[in-house]
Amino acid sequence: MTNVATKNLKMKPPTELSRTARWVVTISPWKLFLASILFPFLIFVVSVLTPARETIWRNAKIIEVLGYLAYNYIIGTSLFQRLPPRVSMDIRAFKSAISVLTLTLLIFYVFLSPKSAGFDWHHLVLIAAIAGVYSAFYAAIFIVKEITSIELGRTAKYKDYIDLIFFSMVLPFGVWVIQRRVKKIFE
Repeated sequence: MTNVATKNLKMKPPTELSRTARWVVTISPWKLFLASILFPFLIFVVSVLTPARETIWRNAKIIEVLGYLAYNYIIGTSLFQRLPPRVSMDIRAFKSAISVLTLTLLIFYVFLSPKSAGFDWHHLVLIAAIAGVYSAFYAAIFIVKEITSIELGRTAKYKDYIDLIFFSMVLPFGVWVIQRRVKKIFE
């Protein structure tokens, strides 16, 4: 099963999913939904009960965002392998968007910490925020276009997946909608 994008980029044909990727794409939507609600709630409870609440809350948010980025990366690369033969999408641009989001997270974590003193980093943070927002939209559009293209069996047009973009951006409810469709594709 090779597709046009794979031929155009001179990449190897798609391989079987790893155990972790298989687990992520087939997990029940309600489990993922509950995890996306319960993890922040538990961290909030723990941070209220401890004196180091700012450090715990900040590090937990970083872990949560990294987990969400890993989820998007696994979903995007796994769905790319299932695209119909005539659908062409650029997986390198998607991977670049996820990398920019990760770099943006690192910039926020390092330069907006209370201990970063000396140089005014606000311009760098503003540029990173703009690049991060663009990359987040690109990654969301890429994933929902993949899902819709696989379901339709052709290259999806913007009108086919516009509603799904907004669902995917609203956490944790977007996880429910997206994961249900992804699970159906991989079963």
